[in-house]
Amino acid sequence: MVALLLGWYLASRKTEQLAPNATEQSAPPTEASNPSAAGTPSVAEVPGLRFPPHAVADEVLIYFSNAADYRAYLDALRGAGHLKIGSLDALAVVRLRPEVLRMLDPADFGGEVEFNYRVQQPVPPDAFNPALMRSLRAFGSTALEISGGGLEGHGSGVTIAVLDSGIAEHPSFAGVEINVYNWVSDDRTKTDARAHGTAVASILGGKTGIAPEARLLDFRVLDGAGQGTSFAVAEAIVRAVDLGAEVINLSLGLYQETAVLREAVRYANQQDVLMVAAAGNDALTRLPYPAAYPEVLAVAAVDGNGLHAGFSNRSQGIDFAAPGVGVVVADAEGHNRRINGTSAAAPFVSGTLAALLSENPKLTPEGAVRLLKAQLNEAGAPGVDMEYGGGLLDWDRLRERETPDFKDMALASIFLDQSSQPGTRVPLRVVVQNRGTVWVPEAELVVAQLGEQTEKFMITSLAPGAIAERTVFRQLPPAGTDVLVEIGARITLGDGAVDRRPENNLKVARYQAANLD
Repeated sequence: MVALLLGWYLASRKTEQLAPNATEQSAPPTEASNPSAAGTPSVAEVPGLRFPPHAVADEVLIYFSNAADYRAYLDALRGAGHLKIGSLDALAVVRLRPEVLRMLDPADFGGEVEFNYRVQQPVPPDAFNPALMRSLRAFGSTALEISGGGLEGHGSGVTIAVLDSGIAEHPSFAGVEINVYNWVSDDRTKTDARAHGTAVASILGGKTGIAPEARLLDFRVLDGAGQGTSFAVAEAIVRAVDLGAEVINLSLGLYQETAVLREAVRYANQQDVLMVAAAGNDALTRLPYPAAYPEVLAVAAVDGNGLHAGFSNRSQGIDFAAPGVGVVVADAEGHNRRINGTSAAAPFVSGTLAALLSENPKLTPEGAVRLLKAQLNEAGAPGVDMEYGGGLLDWDRLRERETPDFKDMALASIFLDQSSQPGTRVPLRVVVQNRGTVWVPEAELVVAQLGEQTEKFMITSLAPGAIAERTVFRQLPPAGTDVLVEIGARITLGDGAVDRRPENNLKVARYQAANLD
């Protein structure tokens, strides 16, 4: 107990109270309806103004395209004796009560009216699809263990901003510098208010994080119900940039494009700050914001088998896939627990980028992203796809990227198009990847299935990190049957070369009619 208390006091924590935001909980979106209009509409009637669903009632945001118009409007507000709720000078945005619009029209100053929308943490997939969660394999380890001990830099000298529900005191953060900035004043929930943010932070830093020596900026923008606002998130992004954050983690989102959030992302990108966001847990074929912005790195979730977790949103905007099932994290009461979701996947990427930056102080943020993408493991459909993006994070490859003459050919995937019909003969794309550090002059790919002819292919001249694919045709089981089809593939190096990781040379795919629908 003494050691536990001492650990709490060793963490340097400075708290600053900033603009509070009251929010209301909204329902998760569905594919059948417009996600931005999901749940019960909350419409507040104001003369000349109608509030859309999921907008915060009784306030508006006025966005100006240039600083001069913005300052002129602020001067006019002061001159007329009107009060503002808040403002964000860096983005030329002012936050007002709607009745001010009747007395001082922002259009006369070039201003555009926008709404302050509700933001939330991704809905935990356990809550709405327990059957799916039972079918996924949990990692059952901490981020540091999953990454095999992290990377050499350990995040030392790098600052990560965590925009979330706050970080609770926990033995995992003993000795970690954590600066706290709070946008939440009314918690409506009395327990576990900081549970989500604490879990996310323990994947990033502290004793169990990928970047254990990183400095954390704790921006509390979500309340105990996991709710916040677009203005608060935008303001926190700007503040994080101004305070020197090199990486911003955003395990939150909304399905509504907003000018204030877009401009905040643009502001951070112009300062070369890396932003990483959760892809969402709604099983949709689109991304929430800020993950949907091209300047933000969007992260999907995989399970312990490296397979796409069915709850994770799909999109061509996905950049990476990372662990998101059964990850062991710190909880808000000083213990540990497991979490699922893209909220866990995003900080794996943020922490890894921080560790890469600390390894080499000369490495630019853009260079860190390039380096990470160069060492991804191919998965799913060949190339960038809607489920895995550019591929899975692989910390072994990152550690070994400069190891000379490292030979590693891997069987990456056996891909079946989702539109394939049961009972038909369809093409299967068998994908291999050179995960070593030297060119592979020759390798043999063998594809076998009981009752089918074994097929052999030669793979030649494959560069480090490159993929190659071969197509085979196989009969899928007919609908209405429980027939299971197993297809195996193996890749081996030629000329007697020794593969340093023979465990990834083999893959077996199983297809059943019930799984093809």
